[in-house]
Amino acid sequence: MIRISKAKNNAPTAYLNGRPLLSRHNPQEEVRRYIDKTLSEPYPPAVIIIGDILNYFAIEIKRRCPTAIVISLHFDRRLIAKTPLKSVSSYIVEQGAELHGCLAAHLTELDVHGLQIIEWMPSVQAFPKQATVARQAAADLLNMQNGNISTTAFFGRRWIRNAFKNFLSMDEVGRLPQSGKPILIAASGPTLAKSIPYLKEHRSSVMLWALPSAVSALLDSLIEPDLVVLTDPGYYSLLHFYPLEGFQRVPIAMPLTATKSVRSFSSLTIPINQGFFFEHDLLSLAHIDATQVPPNGSVAGTALELTAGKGPATVIAGLDFAADDIHSHVRPHMFEPFLAKTTSRIDPLLTRKYGRSRTHQASHDTHALKGPLRTYADWFSRYLARSGRCVYRLFPSDVRIEGFVEMEGADLARLCRGHKNEGPVLLESTHLLPLKKRKSLASVLLSRWIASILQMQSRNSDLPVSTSSFFNSNELLLVYFVDARNVLKIFSEKKHIYKIGDFAGPLAATVSFLHEIASQINMR
Repeated sequence: MIRISKAKNNAPTAYLNGRPLLSRHNPQEEVRRYIDKTLSEPYPPAVIIIGDILNYFAIEIKRRCPTAIVISLHFDRRLIAKTPLKSVSSYIVEQGAELHGCLAAHLTELDVHGLQIIEWMPSVQAFPKQATVARQAAADLLNMQNGNISTTAFFGRRWIRNAFKNFLSMDEVGRLPQSGKPILIAASGPTLAKSIPYLKEHRSSVMLWALPSAVSALLDSLIEPDLVVLTDPGYYSLLHFYPLEGFQRVPIAMPLTATKSVRSFSSLTIPINQGFFFEHDLLSLAHIDATQVPPNGSVAGTALELTAGKGPATVIAGLDFAADDIHSHVRPHMFEPFLAKTTSRIDPLLTRKYGRSRTHQASHDTHALKGPLRTYADWFSRYLARSGRCVYRLFPSDVRIEGFVEMEGADLARLCRGHKNEGPVLLESTHLLPLKKRKSLASVLLSRWIASILQMQSRNSDLPVSTSSFFNSNELLLVYFVDARNVLKIFSEKKHIYKIGDFAGPLAATVSFLHEIASQINMR
């Protein structure tokens, strides 16, 4: 039983079953001493408090760090102060999926770079289940946002460069079709081999969406996909498209940020808008009405979100998160010949495949997964819990993912019953503006961005900025994408106040990069 009563200094304090959760004498002083010991940085950009009591911790941190983002996690609604703090986000810890979404809504990847997590141990010990949920949500957020930092630092410039090149190379675009058939997403895990005979048998009864890495295995079995979903911005993802030569009418659903040059494998593109402002600006210039989905570290996740509302049921095959013996993917797989060419006597192919397969070693416990595999598996569980969708997983591997409905071949046959005689799903398409017009529009857009950044440099160098400023300003977000490493390096200096002038180097690098893209457009 929770009881709120007055301490000896007349401030409220809390008890659980007669045991004090805060000092009976002076709770404020106890909190101050604890924060003195645990807050390792004087000006953290963000602080998560696990097990706050009556907002004492949030109040003290805000007093010391007024510009910090403070998130206060409580284990019972009676432990929240009656008078809410306007500058603090308070949540009651219940479900991990919901809590992860709340944390992600407040903390950008720049915020987690210097994030401080404070745990009040009397609360943690009194509410162990809630504490576990809170700790896991915070750890998942850190994994996700740290992954985002690495991805942005590596791919930021390429995303922008790809966006302009794809904008200029596209000619015919369409929209995702509505299907009366179940949609089956083919991923490239080893269990896809089990699914292929059933796919052949029921091919006319499903709308088949393939991930790029599954294309070669499908075509090797004479199964042509209805659609390929691509999000990878890297050059090597093009290897997966070579088997598609000769299948020019298989559309590719992709964001502008995806790898360039795919037009040589398909004449029809279905644009996806992942919400980046530069994607939105380019798509708007050409009056392209693209399907919007949030960015995702996994192309399978993007494909799953794209199927929402597009068919009566969704099935995913080959989503394994595990190797089969030494094989981490279905065969044939386009990376295998590439790997074979780079092996040697002291680094043979089987040794290399064995090493890669240990990364994908099967475990019944999802939490035993590590690194990106764990992040992706957790994303699927959270998405399914949040969306409430019923999604089937055909021939699942030993890695269980909460939220999927597992199915075998006979279940697929029952699901497909009644869709045999339905005709093909037709795609409507339109041609874009002439290339000359698109080049002109892209050049004007680049000039506008350059002018805005130069104006920011010359007139607003003393303007204070924070980590959140970089996600609330298109110009500063552009600077982060172009020069993420140096932006992070500057924020790691732990200043109390940052100004635009502190980022003179990244601003200049961004202007130079945009001029480079503009000159490439003029040379096309």
